[in-house]
Amino acid sequence: MKSTDNQIYARIESISEIEKKIEILKDIPKDFQIEMRLGLEIARCGDNEMSVQLKSLYLYQNRPLVTYAVEYKYEFEDIESVFEFSDEIVDKRGVLPAIVDTVIGGLRGMLALSLKDTPYQDVILPYANPELLLRLLKKEQ
Repeated sequence: MKSTDNQIYARIESISEIEKKIEILKDIPKDFQIEMRLGLEIARCGDNEMSVQLKSLYLYQNRPLVTYAVEYKYEFEDIESVFEFSDEIVDKRGVLPAIVDTVIGGLRGMLALSLKDTPYQDVILPYANPELLLRLLKKEQ
C-alpha cells in the first residue's frame, strides 16, 4: 500500500525500556506530590525509520525517586513524505504530536508496571502535553 494525502503507513518497529532507576525513600508521607521532568529526543535512525526517546524524572522535594526512559522506533513507508530532517524536524503531515502522545502513554504504562509492589505503586503519574514537549524540543534545536 502506498501513503496518500489522507493516509500515512507506519508501524511501531520496537519499544524498549532504555533506563530504569527507582530510589525507595523512607521518609515520604502517604499523600505526597511528585514533580515530573521530561526529556525528548527524535532522530532519523534508518532509511525509513525514526527513533523517539522519552526520558522521565520523578522527584519528591527535589529528591529523585524514579528515572525511566523508553525508546520507540517507527518505520514509515515513505518517511520523506512525512518528515524533513535537517537542523530541526519538519513535520509535513502534522503527525508528530500523535506519535509523541503514543510514546508518553507507553512510558506511563510501562512505568506503572515497574512501580508495582513498590511504595510508589499508587502514585498518580502526571500527564505530559505532547504539543508542549515538541515546542520545548524545537526551542532546544
